[in-house]
Amino acid sequence: MPKLYISVWEHIARDAVNTPIPIPQTPSLSEEWIEITTESAQSHVFDERAKFISVNAETPCCLSFGEDPIAEISYHPLTPGVDRWYGVRPGHRLAVIEYT
Repeated sequence: MPKLYISVWEHIARDAVNTPIPIPQTPSLSEEWIEITTESAQSHVFDERAKFISVNAETPCCLSFGEDPIAEISYHPLTPGVDRWYGVRPGHRLAVIEYT
């Protein structure tokens, strides 16, 4: 079964003179994966410290975000093998469905 990988982040990294740089500060708050099927499936609730996430899919899929999201085919498509970044709201979730 193909998966959607999700990493949840709180901070961006800073260089030696404390200038923000556009990469996440590790470690992440959490990491999980969701099986991508023909039915919408949800992630865990995003941590109260969550600011942004990175996602990567093993197969074409569609995403949805919210308190109780339901992913629908042809809305917010995601190409497999590409890291995508999203700002998120604490307490929300991500839903995914296979793009057929």
